[in-house]
Amino acid sequence: MSIFIEDDQETAWMLDGACRGLDPGLFYSEKGMNKPVNALAVCKSCSVKDQCLAYALKHRETRGVWGGTTPGQRKVMARGMNQRNARRGRRLN
Repeated sequence: MSIFIEDDQETAWMLDGACRGLDPGLFYSEKGMNKPVNALAVCKSCSVKDQCLAYALKHRETRGVWGGTTPGQRKVMARGMNQRNARRGRRLN
């Protein structure tokens, strides 16, 4: 993805992303338009997919394909994480 990458530990993994240098439009499509099949295919073999997903969940990314997941999939994951954390007395948001 063509995004600004700060040189810090939290985002250093982005330099190794399979998406680096590709058209961001592949990962960010208008709702109801392009299906994310091609973006998900790029993520499938990415060596930093787990870090990407963790970043997206931490920063509550609500758009685009991150870590091989769609916004809807991440929403379900975050909801599950919040429910587990609530039972433990913690919450993400």
